[in-house]
This record gives sequence, structure tokens and C-alpha cells, in this order.
Amino acid sequence: MWIGPVNLLLVGYFGSLFAGLYWIIKRSWSHAGASTTQRALFILLGLLSLTLAWYNIVAFIIEDYAERHSPDVSKRPTENRFVRAYRQVVETPLQWFWSSSLLSFVPSMIGFSVLEAHRNGIFDTAVYIWVGFFGAISGSFPMFLLRLIQKPRTNAAVIVSKTPQLNLSTAFFCIVGLFSVAWTPSTLNNQVEFIQNLAFMHFILLLPLLNRSKSDGIWHSSSWAVFFSIMSFLALLVRVSTIDAVFREITLSLPGILTLIRAIGSNWCQLSISGDEIFCTILTVIYLLDDQHKEYLRGSKRIRYLGCLLFCLPLLSASVVFPAFLCLRELRMSAQTLKSVKTKVL
Repeated sequence: MWIGPVNLLLVGYFGSLFAGLYWIIKRSWSHAGASTTQRALFILLGLLSLTLAWYNIVAFIIEDYAERHSPDVSKRPTENRFVRAYRQVVETPLQWFWSSSLLSFVPSMIGFSVLEAHRNGIFDTAVYIWVGFFGAISGSFPMFLLRLIQKPRTNAAVIVSKTPQLNLSTAFFCIVGLFSVAWTPSTLNNQVEFIQNLAFMHFILLLPLLNRSKSDGIWHSSSWAVFFSIMSFLALLVRVSTIDAVFREITLSLPGILTLIRAIGSNWCQLSISGDEIFCTILTVIYLLDDQHKEYLRGSKRIRYLGCLLFCLPLLSASVVFPAFLCLRELRMSAQTLKSVKTKVL
């Protein structure tokens, strides 16, 4: 019979995913702060990322289905399809090098979404996160960034004055989520632990969306700077340990680097998550170079700060560079705002 618990679950999953995608496209396209060109480019970038991610996912599902119906019973997979997909992007240090870049990026992106949603009056952030978690992070992320574009630009003082108080629970959930990401390779040999960790990771990273801060003020910006600095540092530790594991497998040479690059296409799932990571890296570069940041990062300082971050990006990944930039941004905006307040008082 076609109707059953599994099929109903799939209908609910894809129904909510497509409904969420329709919602964020509609909301992003109607955002008056961006030009028509900006709206078209950001939405097309998100749809392109989603299409590529799901092309690879569907290819994996077809391959997995064929293997599960193989005449040779011994070759049939016994793992749940979802678990098997995740295992294929974690199994080797070379695969984890690419996968961890994306997964370690997500906790900082969640914190960023909570902060900017409050500042910009975006009350449907959960829909963007839902589409990101169960569609592709780089599919919903450009549409969320589109909602942050303001014409005319909002000055730093106004932005900082709308900064919400950082809930300790939000910071806790994001940090624990990052630890869960780092723990993933250690659970490979225990299927139950592997499944529990995956479920826990997805669950705890949704919890920050439930927190609503009722307090705004310029003093809160510094607490967010501390939060993002911690996230960047922890992501750096994950990255360093991953790089160490990689160079236990390969040598620092051209053939070794090519082997690492080839790991991107080691299987359909790896292609999907690596593509997602590459798109997120591109979006990070776009956000760092955004003209709206010129107000509090000017001249030679802008060149030095952004030049250093962009130089480190290929090796350290967006998981380290993105929160590092957000920490710098909050500190600069806060300092600039306090300076202007003191000037007015004097």
C-alpha cells in the first residue's frame, strides 16, 4: 500500500521543505531594501546551490536503492539511508576535511542569524534554518543575507542600538553543537552513538531559534564579539586537528594536495556536502566584501583586516574566518558608536 508511516513522513518532509523554500523566496524577493538585480542574483545563487546539492543527493538515493535490491544479499546495505549518507562524508580524514568545514560553519551561522534577525526585524528565521538544515545551508543562506541589505544604508549607531542581549543558552547551544560536530568522527565505530550524535547535533542547533531577547542596547555588541571569538577559536581547534589527521594520510606535495581535492568527488554525498561548503565560502567572501561594512572598516584598516581574513580562508575555511570577521565587526561598530556618543556628550 502506498500510504504508510514512512511515505507519510517523506510527504511531510518534502512538503514542508518546498513550502519553506517558497516562503523564503517570496519574502526575499519582496525585500524592498535590495535592488532587483541583487534580489535576482542572491535568489538564483541559492537555487543553484540547492539544485546541485539535490542532484547529488538524488543520485545517491538511486544508487542506494539499487544496492538494497541487489541480487547478492551480502552486498545490500543494512544501515538507515540517512545514517549511511552521513557516514560517507566522515569515513576518512580527507572526506572530513571538506565536511567539517561546512558542519563547523553552521553553529556560527545560527548565532549570526539570531543576532541579525533581531536587528533587522526578521521573524521567520526558523524557516530559513529549516530549509538550510534539510535542503542545503548555502541554499537558504544567500536569501537570508539578501534580507540584511538596506538601501539607504543603516549607520553603525542605529545597528548597534538594536543589538539584542546575548542569551547564555544561545551561546551554550551553539558551542555544544560545535563540540558535537567535532565529536562525529569518534563515533564512527559505534552505530548507535553515531546516530545519537547526529540527532543531537541537529536538535541542539535548532534550540537557539527559540530564544527571544527583549533587551536592546549598544552594550550588548561586545558580548556578541566575545561569543564569535570563542566560536572562531573552537572552530580553529577543530580545523587544526582535521588538518593534522589529513597530513597523516598524505604528504604536503602536489600529488598529496591533488589527492585531497579528489576526495571532494569520492561519492555522491561527499559531492553534495562539499558543494554546499564551497557555496558557503563564496557567500562568506561576498559578505566580507559587502559595501555596507565600509562605514566601520575604512581605508588601510579595511584592507589589512579583510586581506588577512581572505588570505586565511582557503586553509582555515569559513567556519573560522566568518565568526572572526563577525567578532571584529562587532568590536569596531561598538567602538565607533561609543566614540560618537562621547563626542556628542562633550
